[in-house]
Amino acid sequence: MRYPVNRQGLALPVQEVGYEVVAHQRRLTNRHHLQFERTDYRSPLRRIFRGLSNRVVDMYIPDHNDLHDRFSAPRIPTDIQMIDCVEEYLSINGVIECVKEKKTHQTYEINSEQWQAIKSHGGDYGIPQVYQQGTVRYSL
Repeated sequence: MRYPVNRQGLALPVQEVGYEVVAHQRRLTNRHHLQFERTDYRSPLRRIFRGLSNRVVDMYIPDHNDLHDRFSAPRIPTDIQMIDCVEEYLSINGVIECVKEKKTHQTYEINSEQWQAIKSHGGDYGIPQVYQQGTVRYSL
């Protein structure tokens, strides 16, 4: 069964599909990215979206394994949906905080200027030109 998503195309929180989010405990928990698999999120935009600190949770290892056994990856949101999610996070928090991909709890930050630079490489990264500054946004 495919992991469920909400109306915005984002994977539901694990609590809504019957799992518990817990505090990190060495050797008992690991990190779960709500948008999995990692190989589906290679571009800088997609990596930032996937690693948003509010979209990565700690779960007990057996529960995490069960989740991946029970569900296939959720549908990949469109770039527009990902950008909307990141921009909402940025507007609320003033900076984008992402979890590093490696097995760590370290994070890194992306400020507004860095985010604009990432979006301005639309053609290079597959981001629709509608998101470049000075352009009109429309549905694709």
